[in-house]
Amino acid sequence: MAKEKVRYLDKVDEILKKNKTLWFFAITFILIDLLLVFGYIGIRKTNIITVSLPKVQLINGGKVILGYDRSNLTYYKAWGRYIVYELGNYNPENINKKINEFAYYMKPGLFKKYKSFFLSFEANVINNQINETFILKDDKVIIKDKGHKAIYKAIGISYHNVGNLVKEKKVCEYDVGFEINNFNIFVTSYKKKCRELGKKEEESKIKFPKERKKDKKGSKWKN
Repeated sequence: MAKEKVRYLDKVDEILKKNKTLWFFAITFILIDLLLVFGYIGIRKTNIITVSLPKVQLINGGKVILGYDRSNLTYYKAWGRYIVYELGNYNPENINKKINEFAYYMKPGLFKKYKSFFLSFEANVINNQINETFILKDDKVIIKDKGHKAIYKAIGISYHNVGNLVKEKKVCEYDVGFEINNFNIFVTSYKKKCRELGKKEEESKIKFPKERKKDKKGSKWKN
């Protein structure tokens, strides 16, 4: 009996040692998993993806720096030109599609702020058979919050036709706000204002006034 008790105690000691070893590895793996999770969160927010845009996107092959919650001038300018081109060139047949696409790119829940305006705008275009063509003359991007947000500004000439009766030529300015979240770009604001083209104004000279550069060194998010 004494020998059996000794063997039993030896087995218990052996099992306890194995359990301690297993607990040691279990705790070690849990700590490693936690480090990987926190590391992934950190990498996801700082990871940068560099891509090239084709010339058809009106950027002449410019390079884009896109991060988890920020981007650079080229990316914002590409999207700004796309939005302005879509909403600046329309006719009664495609206006509904263009407004729906614009709503899709707006920050979730924000389009309701503009819904009544665009419904009225669409009805006016269809009822009065309005066609408009926008020719871009100049544009710029104002980077905000270290590339997390930006304002795209465009100026150009709009050729506005109401049926076959009225033909107008105006200087129009667009102001579009953008924001990057989780690698996705959202439209956060939209403004458009137009004025009559002055008699002495030349279309080729329609541009934004030159601004002094405050930051000579610049930023990697502004190139």
